Amino acid sequence: MKKHLIFLFSLLLCLIFVITSCTNTPPAVTPEIETETPVVTTAPTEENIPTEEPVVTTAPTEENIPTEEPVIPCTITFESNRDGNWEIYRMAPDGSENINLSNNPADDTKPAWSPDGTRIAFVSNRAASEEGSQQIFVMNADGSGMLQLTFTYWSDSPSWSHDGSQITYTGDNDIFVINADGSGEPVNLTNSTEKDVNPVWSPDGSKIAWSTGEDGNWNLFVMDPDGGNKKQITDNGQVFSAVWTIDGRLWTNWGWKDKEEFCQNCVVTADGMEIVDGGGKGTISNFVPFVTADGDRVELAAVDSFEGNPEIYIIGDKLPDTLGIGIGIINLTNNPADDINADWPLKCLAGIEVSPIVSEPTKLEPEHEEFVFGYASYDPNQGRREANFQMACNELGIQCVYGEIRELIDQDVDAIIQNSDNITVPGLHTDILNARDAGIPVFLLDAESITHGAYSITIDHSKWAKTSFGWLLEKIGGSGEIAYFDLDPFNLYTDVINDLLLEYPGIKVVEFRDGKYDSSKIKPETSDFVFTYPDLKAIWSSYDNNQAMWGLEGNGIPYDQWPVMICEANLDGLLLWERAKQEYPDFDCFAVANPPGIAYDAVYAAYYLVSGYEIDESVLSGPYGQSLYVDFPEITNDNYKQVLEDMQKMNWYEVDQFMTPDEIREKWFLE
Repeated sequence: MKKHLIFLFSLLLCLIFVITSCTNTPPAVTPEIETETPVVTTAPTEENIPTEEPVVTTAPTEENIPTEEPVIPCTITFESNRDGNWEIYRMAPDGSENINLSNNPADDTKPAWSPDGTRIAFVSNRAASEEGSQQIFVMNADGSGMLQLTFTYWSDSPSWSHDGSQITYTGDNDIFVINADGSGEPVNLTNSTEKDVNPVWSPDGSKIAWSTGEDGNWNLFVMDPDGGNKKQITDNGQVFSAVWTIDGRLWTNWGWKDKEEFCQNCVVTADGMEIVDGGGKGTISNFVPFVTADGDRVELAAVDSFEGNPEIYIIGDKLPDTLGIGIGIINLTNNPADDINADWPLKCLAGIEVSPIVSEPTKLEPEHEEFVFGYASYDPNQGRREANFQMACNELGIQCVYGEIRELIDQDVDAIIQNSDNITVPGLHTDILNARDAGIPVFLLDAESITHGAYSITIDHSKWAKTSFGWLLEKIGGSGEIAYFDLDPFNLYTDVINDLLLEYPGIKVVEFRDGKYDSSKIKPETSDFVFTYPDLKAIWSSYDNNQAMWGLEGNGIPYDQWPVMICEANLDGLLLWERAKQEYPDFDCFAVANPPGIAYDAVYAAYYLVSGYEIDESVLSGPYGQSLYVDFPEITNDNYKQVLEDMQKMNWYEVDQFMTPDEIREKWFLE
């Protein structure tokens, strides 16, 4: 059954993980498949015969036929581009015995094991016409018996029924089901005008879950395998996919607007009524476990946060802590190519005990919705902001909607939170004025605008630059050669730095880069600086410090020979910090979040304003006198371990910090 590990590290989100949902109930017996004779493709009807020649299935080459055929119960299948194109691979649960199963010039992706571990469904464009298309294929566990299952529509995301007899999939934005042996015709289960994607079959075969919506607005639904009894599970437009847990519930990120949020990763019953907190890293194996070759219950994840490219990992407290982050993580693929979409058969978990519910279930009961707040300019690279916006809305029990300012004005929202930056905000001038004229306050995130009618929730960027750059100068004793990258011209960091340098006459700037600089060069050029300037004492950059440090690591420059640098206030930055400390205990670093928690704080500021509170004009600051500044946390050698531990527990990628509702009211509003 196909599963997606989407919840291990949030940011990532800007990151997608792939997990497999399994059951403790042994699967029903399926008809045996003769692997020594080719699977016969059922003749397609006139309606599904492609205009071009059908794909000719050939016997696999010697390279992709394993010498030992018994399938290890928890054998992993995954996709990789290590051979120059996307192929389906198989490996043992310890990462050994890597075998290219598909071995075709086309792109073969999204493998899904049959429950009994004898077959693999996958997506391929090997049958594509000139216009391009992709279809669902099925092959035996050794790569033989290739069968093209679908012939019409654009097909994606296969998921097996519990008995292995059928497969559900996305076809031209509807959810279909088809017999796994190719017989009969596919059946459209949704047949809707909306986009229906990512179907997943429940472990007991009684339900199919899928997501419906459009880009940036997806909700989770559940239906019977025949398409009946459709039920909407989430309602805030934030759930693109979900997975079934081992005991037949759904693991997803938060998706309810009518409840107080208490979980980022939520486990919900198939009727959508009982919800519990699924926890973060280290807890997924309670619900969606994988079993190692040694029989240990762990998490299986495909992530790119640890070593710079997507790899398949197993994660568990019984494994060796190879990265020094408090939990065992083992890289199974360890390949410079991208390895993603790991899956394993349902039967490998037969006999696994189901973990108890981790907290008391909460009944989903709508709360009174007095206000409606809008969130504008969704950015998948800033998912933490949107999550914080939704969290505050849920705490307040108010309705949250999404769209651009003009759309939100038409919906007559009570306040608008605009995700923005100083580059795009000037173009919002007219929209902000229209919102103001409609009586709708606009709160800008991390951007300051001259337009009257918009408040800015941000940090004092001058203070941020002075704090981080000042720490660096003090660390090197106020003298020596330095380089710095001011890649944010709108924040005027260079002015702050030049003023600060007047206090340090012993500092010599040997290299400088401004906002016109191609930041992709920072990784190699940082190493070049170290080699070019042997006396270089420090390097400062407004962002991409991780890239600079990875460049030093990649060039083999020992940590004790690094110039003093600023660490990034995110998971990658803190893991890098920890790695350097292990190799060189005297390594010292400093990080300041930029900016933390602003979307959460903005919701409460908007709530107090529309509730009748008056903003204290004496606290308004910034270049246009319309900014409400939030404090930023400082991370040092004394507290970075605790910050890293807290982030891993919260499943956060970026260091975050919220003002309490009382602090917001007392700091920014009049009594």
